[in-house]
Amino acid sequence: MSDFYYIQYCKYNPYYAELDPYEIPQPFKNACYSSQFQYIDPNTSIVLPTTKESPEVYADIMYRDAVPIISDYTKSLFDEFGIDNLLYKKVKLIHPISLNEHECWLALPPIIDCLDYDLSEFLPFDEESVEKPVIDENKTGRYDIFKIAKRHRHSASSTYIMLSERLYDFLINAQEQNGKKLEGVYINKL
Repeated sequence: MSDFYYIQYCKYNPYYAELDPYEIPQPFKNACYSSQFQYIDPNTSIVLPTTKESPEVYADIMYRDAVPIISDYTKSLFDEFGIDNLLYKKVKLIHPISLNEHECWLALPPIIDCLDYDLSEFLPFDEESVEKPVIDENKTGRYDIFKIAKRHRHSASSTYIMLSERLYDFLINAQEQNGKKLEGVYINKL
């Protein structure tokens, strides 16, 4: 049985820039939360502000209010591994005081119905909220990065981005070989 991991973005990390959740347009947030690619216009440029308090140092993965932003370095690692199930779109982050821009990528993963409902633990009185998810690896197919679908609706049951053990091991090995780690990213075992 394979292990799965999740990317945890550390909110309020004083060392890295943070997306301003109040300035992310709600329709864009909704499209990201539910991985509804069709609601993101491919011809429109996306500019997202960071918080005023943010330093101008950017994590390799920023994940705030379901909006997954990755650096060129992270995208190059995903490309090297062969990830082909993410919707990528160039994004500019702008610091509201200095007005400096930083180019990066929106990287929307698909949502798949892969929970083992018999082994997963749900919050009492809420059959939608998973407290301890258990992933049925037979349901993940060839996906190495994804979000988990809710039981009754096709939307994410959590805001965590899941990684397969294969992708996790690749990222760890690539960082060691390159001598460059993913900055500001926390990957935890499920």
